[in-house]
Amino acid sequence: MLLRRLAHDTCGSVAIVFGVLFIMLIVGVGVAVDFARGAQVRAQLQSVVDAAALAGVGVYTGSSTESTATTLAQSYVTKGIAALPSGTTVTSTTITPGTDNGAYTMYVSVAASVPMTLMGVYQKTMNVSASATAKNTGSGSACILALNASASKAASLSGGSTNLTLNNCGIAVNSASSDGLDLSGGSWITGQTVTLGGTAYGTSGSSYVIASDGIKYNQTVADPYSGRSIPSHWWWCDHWNYSTGSSRTLNPGVYCGGITTNGSSTVVTLNPGTYFLDAGDLKIAGSSTIKGTDVTIILTTNGWPNSIGTIQVSGGSGLQISAPATGSTAGIALWVDSRAPLDANNAISGGSGVEVTGAIYAPSQLVNYSGGSSSGSSCTQLIADKIQFSGGSNFGNSCAGTGVSSIGGGGGVQLTN
Repeated sequence: MLLRRLAHDTCGSVAIVFGVLFIMLIVGVGVAVDFARGAQVRAQLQSVVDAAALAGVGVYTGSSTESTATTLAQSYVTKGIAALPSGTTVTSTTITPGTDNGAYTMYVSVAASVPMTLMGVYQKTMNVSASATAKNTGSGSACILALNASASKAASLSGGSTNLTLNNCGIAVNSASSDGLDLSGGSWITGQTVTLGGTAYGTSGSSYVIASDGIKYNQTVADPYSGRSIPSHWWWCDHWNYSTGSSRTLNPGVYCGGITTNGSSTVVTLNPGTYFLDAGDLKIAGSSTIKGTDVTIILTTNGWPNSIGTIQVSGGSGLQISAPATGSTAGIALWVDSRAPLDANNAISGGSGVEVTGAIYAPSQLVNYSGGSSSGSSCTQLIADKIQFSGGSNFGNSCAGTGVSSIGGGGGVQLTN
């Protein structure tokens, strides 16, 4: 009816208005389509730069890898822009590696022009752009972690002969104290990274730190084994207060009162499995040695937590064990129950020959490496509430296939904007 009336209208004014409105409607639809196309291209560009920044910074661990990281980021950009809608022209690409508070960063931005359709009457193209910055804290490469969040000297080195050599890894100290990491008496650290929960570390005398990939401040590292639970063990004992001064081969089981070895010719071999030291210490003294493969030694108890023992390796004795690569204790060679008394001292000292493949894990206690102790293994982690070093110590991070959980969990790479 309305169209019939418009067709017979002799004035023509309504038809003119209708025509104008129709043109505006078409233009409006065209503008909406063009803006939607521009928004689609921008969203695609954002995905491209996000992926490029994360890929590049993931391999950016120092000046020696800067070129590799930049090339990798560029390859992601090149692949991503090849998938943009037809007619889109990339006008600029920026890839900038850098640093931020000791962390490595990768900035990637891409700008493009998108051809317009109906909007082309007024504007031939629409300019769109996207940018992203990713950060690599490097915390995933640590092989030593001091968990205490506030203590002074949560990790400390003392004495002119004290040096900590970290091969392909670093040290992380979660304490926010200005001397959460403290070096004195001419001691030194050489390694890949130093990650601190605070804004500074303490040194005195001629002590120093060399971190090839930088020092990271105001960053904490999660305990990689906090989600693990100690396996349950039966209430009865396979052995009581086990002690030997001669060579033996032992089997997994419950050793109530702990294990003690002594004697210069004593070598105790542990068959594969889990050894529960219920309410007792692991004492290796008198130049004796304990060795074993696919072994986890757990200091725990079914009774009062204050009875949980400590690790004591002294007098030139040896500890040569490797953790199982699979199972509930995978990657953990020595495990002190977190219910153990706070700050009890686990001591590895006296020039001990220590070759531990896997983690030494004492989350509530102090571990004291002293007197020239060192780890001859290429994969040793040390995680404790507090850690003290006096004497030369060496740790490595070549841990493929050992079952250890990465300190940092590989979570050192993230987008920051």
